[in-house]
Amino acid sequence: MRSAIPTARFPQADEEVAAINRIFQRADIYTGKDATVARVSDTQTRTAFVHFATHGMINSQDPKESYLLLAGKPDRLTVRDLVEDAYRLSFAGTRLVTLSACETNIGGFDSSVVYSSLSRAFSKAGAPTVVASLWSVNDAAMRDTMTIFYRELAAGKLKCEALRQAQLSLGRLAMRV
Repeated sequence: MRSAIPTARFPQADEEVAAINRIFQRADIYTGKDATVARVSDTQTRTAFVHFATHGMINSQDPKESYLLLAGKPDRLTVRDLVEDAYRLSFAGTRLVTLSACETNIGGFDSSVVYSSLSRAFSKAGAPTVVASLWSVNDAAMRDTMTIFYRELAAGKLKCEALRQAQLSLGRLAMRV
């Protein structure tokens, strides 16, 4: 398990990653200034799960410029970077990439569909499964959803069932409020 959050601008992201780290205690966690493209591109370590808890910025007019915010230089990982293999990223040994960020599954108007969305770009880079969002996400709700999702995965549930259980649990929590 590898997880990255670039800055302290995401108060619930720290808690989200800490909760996931309690589930996968041998996880590699990169936060603050350590959550860089270089860390992501370190292909020496193969990992089953890669989790990004950060901002997703969508450019619907030029989808290849949509990006995940990271730390360092460059401070972003764009759709173009992933599709054009700018950093030699490979997620071929990964079971799941989670984009815990806003609108990471929204595509633009690229007729070729190559540069459609962040989730499609990660798929092109070899990720067999990508969990992404179609809407803006609430920090606390995303923290709770991801915590339940990974708890279910660690318990042996299939990815689709783990996500379903997380969604149902969050719905039950919302109904109590």
